[in-house]
Amino acid sequence: MKVRINETGEINDLSIIDPKSGVNWINDLMGNHGALPDYDDDNGIYPMSRDDFEWWADFCKDLQTAEDRAHEIRRTIDNSKYEDFLHALGDFSGDLEDNPAHIQAVCDEYEDFCD
Repeated sequence: MKVRINETGEINDLSIIDPKSGVNWINDLMGNHGALPDYDDDNGIYPMSRDDFEWWADFCKDLQTAEDRAHEIRRTIDNSKYEDFLHALGDFSGDLEDNPAHIQAVCDEYEDFCD
């Protein structure tokens, strides 16, 4: 997702890549949380404040790291623990910004069950 910082005009990218499919799903994530900025059709870019961009950039980095780790565990976890692991990942009801920490905590709990 191409972003133009309102205050500076600087162009940056935001992305979260699904480790299984390779699809960038940042637009879906932001849209599902009411945070997707209005698209600038003329310039093919999303305008965003510097503060919003920095928050999303940090969040995306943390979430990408957590998602990549969970994907690796899903690929190598003992079959008898696979469903428990998926259930634990899905058992989250906190704020969006706490989701990467939740994923990492679940990974910590289940990494000993990997090949």
